[in-house]
Amino acid sequence: MATIAIDNEHELREALRFTVDDLAANREGRLSERQHTQLETGRRRGALLGGLFVVAFDLVAALLLFLALANGSAILNALGVATVICSAFLVGILVRNWQRVTADMQDDAVETVQGTLERIVKKIGRANVFVLRIGGQDIAVSEAVFRSFLHQTPYALHRSPRSKVLLSAEQMEAE
Repeated sequence: MATIAIDNEHELREALRFTVDDLAANREGRLSERQHTQLETGRRRGALLGGLFVVAFDLVAALLLFLALANGSAILNALGVATVICSAFLVGILVRNWQRVTADMQDDAVETVQGTLERIVKKIGRANVFVLRIGGQDIAVSEAVFRSFLHQTPYALHRSPRSKVLLSAEQMEAE
């Protein structure tokens, strides 16, 4: 498939926050310097926010365990232990995310998924989840990104291979 100039190209670039230089680097299978910096910023922001949640969980756990000890309450003790376990799982998720983004930055590689794109809205309870389906893969995106794509249209999506961050996209010409 060949790339074509499209009416919503600007909308795509704005929604995904990529430049023409980013797209050129992604077509070559690598990250642009700007995208490398964005991944680093996102990695740090995620670690900081996650760290704040871990501290909050740990403070709640300490309070629950203190109250359990002071009152001899088995229920508060169980809640304190459960909170510590949740905190440990959160730390594991944070470390895994840090490692994935770090590996993406070190490898300086981009994976490209091509095919006819389907826009799908999944209802989960009262919330909508916006999904782009392309090449047999489902990619959850924000509503703004979702709306920047055309349904049943061929695209090439460029993303980081491990952390699956959507970096850029381009509409392709149908064969």
